[in-house]
Formats: sequence, structure tokens, C-alpha cells
Amino acid sequence: MTHHIMAAISAHGFGHLAQIAPVINACQRLSDQGVAPEFELTFRSTLPRTQIAARVPRPFHLDIGADDFGMVMLDALRVDLLQSLQRYAILHQRWDEHVETLAQHLQTRRLTGVLADAPYLTLAAAKAANIPSVAICSLNWAEILEQCVRRDPEATKAAGVSAAQLTQILQQMREAYSSTRLVMRPQPAIDTPGFKTMLIEPLTAGAPPSKRAELLAWIKQQTNYLTADEDCWIVLTSMGGINLPLHPESWPTTCMGRKLIYLMDRDLVGHSSHAIGFDLNRFDFAVMMASCDVVLTKPGYGMFVETRVNRKPLLYLERDQWPESDCLMQWAHEQMHARKITLQQIATGDFADELAAMLQQPTVDQADFKGSEIAANLITQHLLDS
Repeated sequence: MTHHIMAAISAHGFGHLAQIAPVINACQRLSDQGVAPEFELTFRSTLPRTQIAARVPRPFHLDIGADDFGMVMLDALRVDLLQSLQRYAILHQRWDEHVETLAQHLQTRRLTGVLADAPYLTLAAAKAANIPSVAICSLNWAEILEQCVRRDPEATKAAGVSAAQLTQILQQMREAYSSTRLVMRPQPAIDTPGFKTMLIEPLTAGAPPSKRAELLAWIKQQTNYLTADEDCWIVLTSMGGINLPLHPESWPTTCMGRKLIYLMDRDLVGHSSHAIGFDLNRFDFAVMMASCDVVLTKPGYGMFVETRVNRKPLLYLERDQWPESDCLMQWAHEQMHARKITLQQIATGDFADELAAMLQQPTVDQADFKGSEIAANLITQHLLDS
């Protein structure tokens, strides 16, 4: 039997790819070792092929499409709940039709299994097409939507969505998640009372070797801000795959006698001499994280877990509107040195004390999370051994 697995990724930032990629790589290792059969792989995603290939170094097909939108975002931190509710209402008005259309599409791909992180429509369609499926959900869109509404109950009225409509939307979401053979919930994860899940260890690609000397030399080639023999603090700055305007020109420039260099998206550098744009062709993101001194980010699964695995201190923005933030923050403070800063602080640059506090912390012990291997064995059992 020729196995053909589709990996479907939620179209909500980059974190879902970061979560599923190490699992697929672990599945490939099992196949290479003869423990699991060989399998053809298709990604269903709107992410660029190059971005997927950077994390999954094996052949794959790309089925360009997005089966969910997660939540409509005003920016990387703020949810547009009104627009989200309206989009969900439109989707679920013709729910059965959408499921059937996607089921027919999945059948044309000649799949033997679907792995979803975590588009529930794909799971419902797989069920309708009689294709076995497994889900990976540190979050799920039913819990995210319901908790957002709980925090802002007037939004349903403003969106023109009745209580009965919302109940039906949430029910169809949870039925879709429940239709799969297994839902793995990698830590740190939100509570999921609406359907059965299996809690597993964090999913991570692991920490590559540091290339700090090479990275520092490259930084000096990009700017005259540092002298040839000068060291600095390297602050890896990333807010994930959803835009957030940042203004590094107002940020601290020195800390404890050393200059600060912020490595960040080129579009956000502006005219700041102490901010340098990524060159992912020269240093991939994992290497930059392994080589930096501190990470500046927002609450998000991939950034938090990879920061811990790379044993870096963490400075993160408040994201109190996002339901997943609570479990991420609790986990971060248990696992590593972490400090929250406010939107006002990031806007004005008033976070020098927090940076200094993080940079003075001792390096945490190495973490040996086995979630990717656990997930790969379960996927082999449910999708590749049948």
C-alpha cells in the first residue's frame, strides 16, 4: 500500500507550521529507520513553498489553499472579533456544502490520511471522504472563539450573530474535531473541555548549534554602529507571521555597558542604526535564535517553546485579549526566565530595566522534550499502519 498523507495548516500566522514540521520530520526519521512505511506528503497551505521547505527538508506536493482563517486580526496582538464572528457565520450558513466540496477535493488527491493543525473544516471533510485523520491542537478554534466572545459578549449583537447561531457554529466546530481518530494537545495548551484529547510533551525542532561569532561578524558587515572588536547584545525580535508595527528607533540602545542590536524583519527596521533586518538566506531563524542573547516576541506557541529549547531569556509583549496567552505565560514562567512588558513600554522604549534583568539571568538547564517523537509514533499507529 502506498501511503499519502496531507498536512493541513491553519492560515493564522506561522506558528502552526512551526508546530507540525518537527512532527513530520520525526515521522520521516521513523520511515528512514524502517520503523514506519514510506509516505508521500502533501501540504495544504497558503504559505510559500520555500518557507515550508526550510522546515521540512524532504519532497512534498503543495496544495495551495486555506480551510480556515482562525481569527481575523487587527494586528499581531488584537482580535477583530466582530469580523471573525461575521466570517464564521457566513462559513457555517453553508457548512454541509463546504464540507462536501472539500471532501471531493481531498478524494482527488488520493490520500490515505490527513494530519491537521488545526483546521477543523479539513477534519470534517476527511471524515466525509472516509479518509482517516489525526489532529494536533495546542489550541482549537472552538475554544478560542468561545473565550473571545465570553470576554466581549456584546460583539455577537454588533456582528448580527444570534445566540442560537453561535451555539450551532461551536457545535459544528467541536463535532469536526471529534470526528478524527486522535487529537493530540501538545503542551503548553489551552484546556479543551469540548472534546477528547491526548496531552503530550511540547513539539520542537530542537536547538541547532550556536553561530554567534559568524552572526556577529555578519552584523558588523551590515552597519557601522559597531567597531571591529566590539561585542554587543543580540536581541532576536519577532512577532510571528501577523503584522505588528514596531518603532525600534525609540528602543534602548545600550545595556550594562554594551550596545544592543535588534535583529528583526527588514520592513520594520526603518532608520534605526541599532536594528538589523533578517537575512534568512544567510542565517535561518533557528540559527539566529540559537545565537542571540535574548528573545523579544509576543505570546505564541512556536516562539515560546523554541526560546525554551534554545535556553534563552524571554521578553514578551502583553497579549491579554488572546485566550491562549494565559497557558503560554504560565508555562514560560515555570520553564525559563521570562518577563512581560506593556504596549506602552514597547511604543516608548521604556523597557531597559526588563532587558537588563533578563540578560543577567543564568542560563536555564537543557530541556529534552519528546513531543515530536511521541506524535510521530501515534501518527504511524493511526495513519501509516492501517
